[in-house]
Amino acid sequence: MLFVAGLFFIFSNGRLIPTQAMTSSVVTPQQRGGFMSINQSIIQKTPSGQLENYSIVGFLAMVAIFGSIFIARTVKPVDEPAPEVVEA
Repeated sequence: MLFVAGLFFIFSNGRLIPTQAMTSSVVTPQQRGGFMSINQSIIQKTPSGQLENYSIVGFLAMVAIFGSIFIARTVKPVDEPAPEVVEA
């Protein structure tokens, strides 16, 4: 189990670099600082070094995960091809 958990952390963190590269490339360099600050604005660090609002990010992540599971469960495969629509 420890080996699987280790692999999970390696591969899940490996996704962050390409994701950050793609996210930062959607804006011009002049606007990138403001865009990235909005991207990181929920979590705040206190002068003592503690992170605030980290639980909010956790709850938002849980809502997103459960929401995506619900959406994935409603997707149904198509059994037959759709009939062709004949325009008059």
